[in-house]
Amino acid sequence: LLEQALRVYPNEPLIFDRLMRILQSEDGKMAKQQLVELLTRGHSQALIHLLLGTQAGVEGDTTQALFHLQRAQEIEPNTPIVMNNLAWHMSQTESADLEAALKLSNLVVNRWPNIVAFRDTRGRILASLQRWREALVDLEFALHGLDHSPGLHKTLSVVYQNLGDTALAESHAARAMELSAQAGSPP
Repeated sequence: LLEQALRVYPNEPLIFDRLMRILQSEDGKMAKQQLVELLTRGHSQALIHLLLGTQAGVEGDTTQALFHLQRAQEIEPNTPIVMNNLAWHMSQTESADLEAALKLSNLVVNRWPNIVAFRDTRGRILASLQRWREALVDLEFALHGLDHSPGLHKTLSVVYQNLGDTALAESHAARAMELSAQAGSPP
């Protein structure tokens, strides 16, 4: 049902988030094995590559993340969540091609400008490129739906610091620390 819902509403992050929560649950290992088995049988290839790639990224395996996300895009080249996640992971590698990641992210945001996750990705890529004012526009837009994200607040802190607004930089840094402490993860 979740797969069908994602096909009908490909821009709906709640559906994708639900699928990712299943992969990150106690039964995640079993769910991942089932996805691999389905992929082996030729079922839902783009969706499974998207899920496996995104999960690999969560686990810190950028190589596998890029492999699966690139496969998902080859199969379904215009799926916004695939394009967005691929752009994000392209920007996270040691030898990141930030301009290529930004180009892909721009394609997504230009077609779906009101999706906060897409604006967050582009804003963080712009921040990595030190294009502070452009980054701020997207990051503040993303804040409306992702105010619980420590990474977003951390990036906003860096952006505001570079724009010379120490008070907002400190406020976002404090919020990032608070959210990280609540989640039990490093900021």
